[in-house]
Amino acid sequence: MDIKTDTRKIHTLYRLASSIKTAIEKNYTRPYWIKAEMSKLGFSSQTGHCYPSLVEKANGKIIAEMRGIIWANDFEKIHRNFMAVLKEPLKDGIQVLFQAHVAFDPRYGISLRIVDIDPAYILGELEREKRECIEKLKKEGIFDDNKKLPVPLLPKRIAVISQKSSDGYSDFVNVLRNNSFGYGFSLSLFPAALQGDKAVTEIIRELQHIEGFKHLFDVVVIIRGGGGDVGLSCFNQYSLAKKICLFPLPVFTGIGHSTNLTVSEMVAGFNAITPTKLAEDFIQRFHNFAVPVNRAIDLIHSVSKALMAYQKTRVGQMANELRRNTREICARHSARLSTLSAGTVQSAKYRIRSDVDFTSRLPATLRVLLNHKILVLRQQSLAAKETFLRQPNRLITQSRERIESLHKITTLVDPMNAVKRGYSITRKNGKVVKSVANLSAGDQIETVLADGSLESKIEFITPTENG
Repeated sequence: MDIKTDTRKIHTLYRLASSIKTAIEKNYTRPYWIKAEMSKLGFSSQTGHCYPSLVEKANGKIIAEMRGIIWANDFEKIHRNFMAVLKEPLKDGIQVLFQAHVAFDPRYGISLRIVDIDPAYILGELEREKRECIEKLKKEGIFDDNKKLPVPLLPKRIAVISQKSSDGYSDFVNVLRNNSFGYGFSLSLFPAALQGDKAVTEIIRELQHIEGFKHLFDVVVIIRGGGGDVGLSCFNQYSLAKKICLFPLPVFTGIGHSTNLTVSEMVAGFNAITPTKLAEDFIQRFHNFAVPVNRAIDLIHSVSKALMAYQKTRVGQMANELRRNTREICARHSARLSTLSAGTVQSAKYRIRSDVDFTSRLPATLRVLLNHKILVLRQQSLAAKETFLRQPNRLITQSRERIESLHKITTLVDPMNAVKRGYSITRKNGKVVKSVANLSAGDQIETVLADGSLESKIEFITPTENG
């Protein structure tokens, strides 16, 4: 009731609020389509109602803010529509176009009672932001910069940006660490939110952290377990996409969906549709390197065996020929030396005996010299004989040294030495596997390592593009 004091007219708060309510109901009689950011959904699990916070921003500042209400029945209808169109539910932090009645309650104030939300508008806004981001990156000339970075032949030091509790991260780690070939990878997790308002900021923060230790890594991977277009909208943000474009290491992505690539996936050095496929690509890169190495090992092994067999036969033939020739030469020269030696001694004795008068007239000194000369000739003939006899032993020693040299070469190319350096040999039914063409899904194979071997069953085969 009115309270009159002097000339002033005083109203109660309730009467004023009721007057405002009447004015609003009189002037705002129909629903309005309104666009705003739903900064917080405010869902009540007890009642099923939602009390979203609606804001409009300009230059990063809030210029308008109102409270919204979505009754449970309306929310169920909106939720079904979102799942059918966007494949994900209504959530915080998205720009929406909604239909609402303007309402005023004397106790709770003005609010917007939302009766419908258009999911197609959200898709349109996301596509517009995505298109603007792509055009801006291309205009700056950096769209393909990360793709141009060289990827190491065997990228094993991997920095992973993901959530530790993510199924995608778990799948990625399991595939790499449990690969049947025994390839080793070094994984370092840099945790970050992968959706919502914090995603862009946290992913950029972790990229900056990795950049400070870039010499410790070969590549960076960004992994999450999939989601709809709204949940993945953070990967269309210009600031994140630009950071990936200019990052000094190759960036690989495994976001977890197969259609409608985000900008971050487009500018990344490599993109796989799922974390599992991304892990399989790393294994394939190692396998592409290992297959020709194993082929080379097999080739070296077979060629060395053939070479050893050939050289062994050749050395045997040479040794037999050497023995035969040296025996003939030694026998021939030995007989000749014996003949010459005996003839020389006999001739000297004959000369001495046939000329007694001559020798008797020789002085004693000359007789001693003559006998010494005869002795020297005999010793020289014996020494020449021993030299010829030693020739076969020297030739045999040289042949033995050559055989030992060939044995050392064969030892160096032994495949097991390559295995000890970290490679492996794959066999099927005891035979070395040289090509995936010789294998089929379901085959049992044996992998030989330096400290043992393991049996495994082939589930699937991925041939190389140029294989």
